Amino acid sequence: MCQLLTKRVAVSALCPVCELEEETILHCLFTCHHVHLCWDRVGIGTQIPVNHNFLSWMALLFEKLEVEMKAMVATLCWAIWNARNELVWKRKRVAEISWPGFYAGDGAEQWSYPPENSVKINVDAALFDDGNRAGVGVLLRDAKGLFIEGFTRMFQEALDPALVEAMGVREALSWLKRRPRQQAFVETDCLTVVQALRSQVKMISLFGIVISECKCILQELKNVSICFIKRSAYMVAHCVVRASILHPDRSFNLRDVPTDLLPYLVAEFVG
Repeated sequence: MCQLLTKRVAVSALCPVCELEEETILHCLFTCHHVHLCWDRVGIGTQIPVNHNFLSWMALLFEKLEVEMKAMVATLCWAIWNARNELVWKRKRVAEISWPGFYAGDGAEQWSYPPENSVKINVDAALFDDGNRAGVGVLLRDAKGLFIEGFTRMFQEALDPALVEAMGVREALSWLKRRPRQQAFVETDCLTVVQALRSQVKMISLFGIVISECKCILQELKNVSICFIKRSAYMVAHCVVRASILHPDRSFNLRDVPTDLLPYLVAEFVG
């Protein structure tokens, strides 16, 4: 769009995908939030050093990638640009349901009870206003929907949203290892993490390292399933992660749950 503007064609300079930032080549192919998810899924990520442009970022990538991954970078750039053109010129947008790795049962909009003799773990993550802190909230409930345990974690550093979500899942799985073994269902509203866990692609980013650690724990646990759900399906977990800034690195059960979280737990169960 910026190129058209220089030729005095009346178009918006905003990215047509996110409609939040000016569309440059670097933004269009790498740093746009929606595009960012694509690069995370293939394990490359978009942590671009300061003052890099599109060409310098590509040169940096190609210095460290194997031949197959170089081909994937080129293919993904083409696919992103093609999807962008489909949206701009034909008003066609890729539907979430068509993303690779979207399984039957994913995308639930309401919380549901796990099967008898099993538990369900909801994981959520959040970045806080100053941008230098991130939190994780985890809730464990039984087959009747009753709250059993929960915990929060606080990270005192600026982190990528998908990375924080992956770290939250890793914390939840590590926690499950210390509990009596039983069938468990882990739910997150981060589709990027779920797809990465289901993918066979070896990722070279920090996000990929965390995903690999999650896969190792899953192999040990064997009876744990992970699925994607929409945020509306577990608002109470979202409340817990928001409370992590007030109650950092805290574990709790129904006897000592923070009083400001108790109304959310009761309201969701009654509802």
